[in-house]
Amino acid sequence: MKKLFSPVRLLVEILCIIGVAEVLVMLVLPVLAPNLSGVVEGLTDVALLVLLAGPCVYWRSMAALQRERSQALGMTAARTARSDIKGRTAVLMTLGAQVLGLALTAATVMWQKSNLDHVAQLHFDQGTQRIEREVKRRFEQPLLGLKGARGAYMVRQGFTRASFRAYVESRDLTTEFPGVRGMGFIARVPRGETQSFIRRERADGAPDFALHASGNAPDLLVIKYLEPLAGNEKAVGFDVGQEPVRREAAQRAITTGQPSITGRVTLMQDENAQHAGFLYFLPVYHEGITPFLPDLRPAHLAGLVYAPFVASDLLKDVTTVTEGALTFALFEGDSTEADQLIYNAEDASRRVAPVTQSGDAASTDTPLSAVRRLAIGGRNFTLRVTPTPRFAAGQDRSSLAIAGVGGVFASFILALATWLLAAGRLRAQHQAERMTADLDRMARVVRHTDNAVCIADAQRRITWVNPGFTRLTGYTLEESIGKTPGELLGSGKADAATLQILSDAATAGVRCRVEILNCAKDGREYWTDTEVQPTHDEKGVLVGFMEIGTDITVQKNTQQALETAIRDTSALLSTLDVHTITSTADWSGTITEVNDAFCVISGCTRDELIGQNHRIGNSGVHPPAFWEDMWATISSGASWRGDICNRRKDGSLYWVDSMIAPFLGEDGKVEKYVAIR
Repeated sequence: MKKLFSPVRLLVEILCIIGVAEVLVMLVLPVLAPNLSGVVEGLTDVALLVLLAGPCVYWRSMAALQRERSQALGMTAARTARSDIKGRTAVLMTLGAQVLGLALTAATVMWQKSNLDHVAQLHFDQGTQRIEREVKRRFEQPLLGLKGARGAYMVRQGFTRASFRAYVESRDLTTEFPGVRGMGFIARVPRGETQSFIRRERADGAPDFALHASGNAPDLLVIKYLEPLAGNEKAVGFDVGQEPVRREAAQRAITTGQPSITGRVTLMQDENAQHAGFLYFLPVYHEGITPFLPDLRPAHLAGLVYAPFVASDLLKDVTTVTEGALTFALFEGDSTEADQLIYNAEDASRRVAPVTQSGDAASTDTPLSAVRRLAIGGRNFTLRVTPTPRFAAGQDRSSLAIAGVGGVFASFILALATWLLAAGRLRAQHQAERMTADLDRMARVVRHTDNAVCIADAQRRITWVNPGFTRLTGYTLEESIGKTPGELLGSGKADAATLQILSDAATAGVRCRVEILNCAKDGREYWTDTEVQPTHDEKGVLVGFMEIGTDITVQKNTQQALETAIRDTSALLSTLDVHTITSTADWSGTITEVNDAFCVISGCTRDELIGQNHRIGNSGVHPPAFWEDMWATISSGASWRGDICNRRKDGSLYWVDSMIAPFLGEDGKVEKYVAIR
């Protein structure tokens, strides 16, 4: 007689089903959720594998079980064949439903992915435009200062060393022109007149002026002034015309009359750092007019105003315009070879991989990448923009996972419903078995949980307690039976309102939840979060209660300690407000809060003080160095104390012993300052 059931064959078929399902999951998971990793990826893989392979394994196992039962019951071959046909028909219908659902899911996911890719490309393009605009703006900032210097030259009919220094000091270089190392003026000096030029410069407040030149060019382009002088001493007197890159840019500025940027150079001020440096030239012509003909421009040249800058300083923090979602690299010229790299926002010292003609980096995994050609100061630059992990994290692709997992789950439900319609009795049997297993698990949970569980009759007299109840209260089952929880655990200190809530709920036969102070067998008092659930029979008649208590003593003690600390802090702050002069300012020094004592001593109302900074009371007694030292101390996060002379509203002076304390935020930066006098 032919054997109808083979466990080995069934095992091989199940393994094949699982293997095929896992291959499908590995193919679709990167599409559904491309940013998953680690445990989350593993759990998602398992969930999809169960949804795909579970129904097939279940149906194949049930078919084998049905055949085995038919054989055990002695069914005829014809009857067994009919049963097999029905089983196969049910399986085929179920598989057809699942395949249809999976096909629709795949189409939905691909459509949604296309939409999300389009949205991501739009966001990337917008971010690229912001970075491009910001890079251009950074390069154009020094030019504004140079144009101002040219205007000052025209107004004053030339510069002396002192007047040029005064102009540069009138500008806040650090704030107005980040990355610029200074501003200077270059004079064209015929080689035969160098000695007389040196004598004039030494007579003009520079007794140590020296010329640094080489070569045999007929004229020299000498840095005559450069301010601020500190840190720029080496560059003063340097002939920029002796070096081809600098001379080419200077000559281009002279002949075109337009701003001109050099190629990458090492600044005289930065010889050891080897950063990518540049010089920005702007020609200044006599009478302030650029000659129309290029051939006439050199003869009418009065000089060149220029600004040396370092690319890494100039372009620092550009990526903040995209909140760090995009990064970029800037190259000199039209090439993106590593040796043409000027600045890499991700790592200025790392060499960047070349970019292909399509604009994608050879070493990047993302299809999003953009290359822009920039023309600035008569030179070409290449900007490459790529996304950062933050960009990918900011792209909400959860809809793909939702559509994929939801579609697979819906396919599973559809297939399962089809199968259950064909095998209702078997479903009911398995449901009963699952319910029995659940009840068994629930019973094990009640027996082994750390929560205190007790069951009482309708009169609230205890009939059963779990081991967790004994561990928490110290009372055994034998000691607890027949007593109410109040009789057994009452501490005499429980809140009367809480006891009334318990009593009213028991009388009404409804659920309630309270926090109550109990007393254990050894006299130890403890707090519990107690939930009382009424139990009813099949007719709805109240037959008893189940009480579940969780030990919250530690939480209660912590809460009480916190409340005490808050009261103490409030009292201390009130004392300071009454007996001292206090004020609060934001990180920039703008006053945001003052007490009454501050208003009284300053002679100003609160409305006159709020929104101002403390310079409103500046007496002028202290030198600027005093305030610079104070600001350097508190802006670094350290407290400062000293005597300060302030001026009242009526003009009179008063001295106060002041202590200023900075308050730092979670990012370690100063959020506000509190001054106590």
